[in-house]
Amino acid sequence: MQSPKKRTIEKTLYGTVALYRDICPSCKTQAFVINGEFACCGHPYSSKPEREKIKRETETFYQRAPISLKTKNKILKEQGFKCIYCGLPLNLRFKGIKNSIVFDHFIPWNYSQDSREYNIFASCYECNSLKSGKFFVDLISARQYVLTEKAKRKGTFMGVRPFGENILAK
Repeated sequence: MQSPKKRTIEKTLYGTVALYRDICPSCKTQAFVINGEFACCGHPYSSKPEREKIKRETETFYQRAPISLKTKNKILKEQGFKCIYCGLPLNLRFKGIKNSIVFDHFIPWNYSQDSREYNIFASCYECNSLKSGKFFVDLISARQYVLTEKAKRKGTFMGVRPFGENILAK
């Protein structure tokens, strides 16, 4: 005997908005679920799905636009040419290794598709890699996470501790 198929609801992302879609039992078509009702005919939505499938819907013409040089310079000046997470000077060279500048989306691009200035920060390569595509409530919690992860990795990168304390100078 076959086991029953698990109920799945589709959570569809349109930019920063998430909407649920499922098959309407009255219309037998796929429709959005808004405020507990199907948008097609107002039939109440009462199913309790066992799992949720996330699907991204975007305009096909929308491409990730490069951040302008003017915007990059403005962000760097506002941050004092330091990483927003660890505070190290960006483009610092030590023993031939360069602490590269990476422009990071605070709300990850994969979810928001938002490259407006308020969502962009300058960070070092290591911090950007540690933050990756994770969501954070605010900058403080993102900074705490990144610094904790750095500490787990001995807390140093290029001989410098977070917030610019040079351990090689001692």
